[in-house]
Amino acid sequence: MNILTLPLIRHCASALLKCRSGNFGLLAALVAIPLIAALGVAIDFAAAVNRKAAMQSAADAAALAGAAAGVGSEQKIAVGFLGAHLGSNDTQDLKEPPSWNHQVTVERDTVAVAVNEDYETAIMHMFGFRTVPISVIAKAARGSGSSACILILDPGRADALKIINSNSVTSECGFQVNSSHSQRAFYAENQGKFASRSFPAA
Repeated sequence: MNILTLPLIRHCASALLKCRSGNFGLLAALVAIPLIAALGVAIDFAAAVNRKAAMQSAADAAALAGAAAGVGSEQKIAVGFLGAHLGSNDTQDLKEPPSWNHQVTVERDTVAVAVNEDYETAIMHMFGFRTVPISVIAKAARGSGSSACILILDPGRADALKIINSNSVTSECGFQVNSSHSQRAFYAENQGKFASRSFPAA
């Protein structure tokens, strides 16, 4: 390097350090990184929560169906319900295997269904977090004595069963609403009607 250029380099470096005109752009670029990361965490977390709710509903349905099935067919029936809710578990019919795995356990009069999944993130994978582990479990007992075949499981939701706008629902085997909401577990309006042989509630 030509020694005559050193003073020029020092002058340029000093001028760059003293310059304040680009500080806002530099600061904005630095702040954008954690903001994008926080936004990605929020989006992926919300999606994972929704996915877990869907998995829990599927596990609940599978456990109830398994408990209602005949002895020896609990596994097949429960897995069939999981596949119907979450996607087929038959890898021969899929280009890619499902992301979830399951375990069905039968012990005397109880059927337990556990579902696990490594949920793929949409944004967090850019920061090294490619998946979020999700696990749910549901248990159902045989011989509950209920004649219901339409089960609403949310224990605290208002209007867990809601029928509106002149709709009519008839069940030959009964409703069961497990909500214990203090004001109204089920609700009908605008001439909405429902009828069943039995209507057990929590």
